[in-house]
Amino acid sequence: MQQPERRRPIVTRISHEPARQKYRDWRTRGITLLLALLTLLALAHYIAVVHSAFPTPPNATCTNLIRHTDYTKYIAWQPLTQTMGAVQFVDDLLDGLPAALIPVTDNSPQHLLDIYIYGCVLQHQTPTLTLIFKQQGLIQGTATITQTHTLSISHLDVTLAPEAAALLLPLQQNVFQEYRWSAGMFQQISFPGLYPVTSRSEAEALQDQSNNGQIQPYTDPVTTTEQMTEDILGWSANQVQGSLQDSDEKTAHVRVQQGNTSLIVTLERLIQQNDRGLWFVTTAQSSGITLNLNSLEKMPLTSPGSLSGQLTLPADSDPSTLTVTTTVFSHTLSHLPMLTSAFQVHTDGSLNGTFTYTNTVPNQPGLLLLTIPSTDKTPAWIFLCGVILG
Repeated sequence: MQQPERRRPIVTRISHEPARQKYRDWRTRGITLLLALLTLLALAHYIAVVHSAFPTPPNATCTNLIRHTDYTKYIAWQPLTQTMGAVQFVDDLLDGLPAALIPVTDNSPQHLLDIYIYGCVLQHQTPTLTLIFKQQGLIQGTATITQTHTLSISHLDVTLAPEAAALLLPLQQNVFQEYRWSAGMFQQISFPGLYPVTSRSEAEALQDQSNNGQIQPYTDPVTTTEQMTEDILGWSANQVQGSLQDSDEKTAHVRVQQGNTSLIVTLERLIQQNDRGLWFVTTAQSSGITLNLNSLEKMPLTSPGSLSGQLTLPADSDPSTLTVTTTVFSHTLSHLPMLTSAFQVHTDGSLNGTFTYTNTVPNQPGLLLLTIPSTDKTPAWIFLCGVILG
């Protein structure tokens, strides 16, 4: 009997290759993502470390820009022969605006000083550094901020003869120039004091010396006035009589007389307004004389200079007999060479004229003295004021 044919069972093979492939792909992607994440974390850590060691200056404001700028990249200086001093942040110098003062000195025997002041302006809402003041080549120079928030710079007056310099105090051998921030720029200004010094820095130094116990003759307004008439006007000390007219803690008026010539002198405690403050002469003139100061207030005063004014003449006086003399004083309160002085006094009392002088130190503070000696029918007239000499 024939055996029936056995049929082989149909076996269906299920392939796992696609699943394995997908698993390998996801594993590869996971490793890649993990490596990328680790790389980002490492990079973030590196940036954090570098940032903490070398922080990026936050210059979003002018104040931050001024305080975080590397000024060695902006100032042309020679590291082998010059030294850049510490940066001074002087927010009180520009009416509250941020600024930086950078001194640079050289190593030569003259110790030349260069001064740079940087400020900040907004350009398209972006803070931008700008150079607002520069002075270079100041012999044994200094730069300070005064008590009134002005800039005072100085340099040695090399025009002084050795014998003249030997008679001066150390500060008097320097020329001081004072600058005030006005209308977006530094402008040189004159110190209101005429005597005993012509600059604010010298006045502050005198006050400091007095506060530290050094005896000064300028603690009394009458004594200061009498000393001024001797040093500036050439009056004899034993022929001068000064009397105090009025005084308070800040201002005093003194009448001083020699013969028939008298002056009214105004003094102020310009540096320290208390009973220890020194007195400084701010005006000195005779009665009956008025000068037009507009031409003198143009700084600096250049030679030839011009003057106009008004005298109160006695009824029977002859103005043609009057002689007008001008004298120009340097910062050391010594006479500068006068070349010409030509004035006229008219019958109505008006006067006008010109004068020329020689000045070898540009922009130094000084004094201008106008004197008209008395005659039989006229008194003497005197007028003293401060100027910046061109």
